[in-house]
Amino acid sequence: MVTKNIYYELKYLFDNIKFHKFLLIFFTLIGAIVISLGDAQAFFTGENSPIPKNWNFFRKKTNARIISLILIGIPSISVYLTEIKNTSEQTSEISKLIYKITLPYLEQDLNNFYKNLLSQFKLSTETRMYIMIPRRKGILQWQLQIIGKTNNLDNQENNLSLNLDEGGIGYVFQSISDKVKNQAKYIPLCDIDQLPSNYKHLSQNNKDIARKDTKGYLIVPIFYQNFLVGLFIVDTNIQKDLIVFENHEFHKELFNWIGNDNLLMNLIWRL
Repeated sequence: MVTKNIYYELKYLFDNIKFHKFLLIFFTLIGAIVISLGDAQAFFTGENSPIPKNWNFFRKKTNARIISLILIGIPSISVYLTEIKNTSEQTSEISKLIYKITLPYLEQDLNNFYKNLLSQFKLSTETRMYIMIPRRKGILQWQLQIIGKTNNLDNQENNLSLNLDEGGIGYVFQSISDKVKNQAKYIPLCDIDQLPSNYKHLSQNNKDIARKDTKGYLIVPIFYQNFLVGLFIVDTNIQKDLIVFENHEFHKELFNWIGNDNLLMNLIWRL
């Protein structure tokens, strides 16, 4: 899980920290190096310094170095923090806009697709579909959360927040790479004794939220280019539905609905 968290954190930082910010940091460091070599300190300690000689505090080399570093650093830090604040506010506004306008259409489309699949593959109405993406909770803290679902998913399950290796969904998420981007993964939960040794059960909080009698998952990776941005998940608590979960024609329908260009998913996980 640590590797995945680092991977998503680095991707998030590279996507959100712009080139001019790197330049700002770079030139601030250069300025600090110049100061440490003593050139900027001459303004305070040199023979021709405008600082009066009896101002001992300012003319001490150590104090002069510290003051010079502060004078160089404060403008750069102020600009950087202001940029972060402005970016954060813009991101928050965009996020609200996406959730209010775009995601309802996504859910509507998903529910229409779901109804067609129920008829086409004779699935029970206990079959459910939902989309989960990794969301940033803090530095190096990422969790899988639901952003779209069919209407038969219990509302409290919207609060599911899985570690990237938690449960059947997290187990599959850890194993997905771009080499298997076109493969769906079926995870039966009928026999707990047959689960892999590295399977991590749900936390107590997620156990309390999740459906208790789920028989299995079908998990389809959602990629943007070669980057895993989310999962399209189908689950059921009806045994006969599991036969359909192994049907390659069913997999094909799911991949066709997801499509090849998942720009929306790529945008959402970064917000």
